[in-house]
Amino acid sequence: MPESKERSYEKKLIKKLIVKARKRARRQENAVFLNAGLMGILGWHIVIPVILGAAAGMGIDRLIGHGNYFFITFMLLGVFGGMYNVYRWAKKHMAMQKKENEVVLESEKNMNRPTGEE
Repeated sequence: MPESKERSYEKKLIKKLIVKARKRARRQENAVFLNAGLMGILGWHIVIPVILGAAAGMGIDRLIGHGNYFFITFMLLGVFGGMYNVYRWAKKHMAMQKKENEVVLESEKNMNRPTGEE
């Protein structure tokens, strides 16, 4: 009896994953809007560190009275920091998508595989 409950739960979980994959496919039809949103998120990942770096550099330059050396240096550090943020975010997002796709494909294989119960 516990095996049949477990199998039932497994089937429900697989169906939920398939529904989720189908919703994602529908979202991909609206890829223009999805990509615009992603560009906005990634833009902020770059802009915020650049602004913070530039502000810190300006503050240090004013305190020291040394030209714009720290402004340029910290602004460039902000650019590189922003690029690194985007890289980390994209790597994490791609790994998550890959894992979801593998789970959905595996579950679809299991759904189509004949069992000895029927």
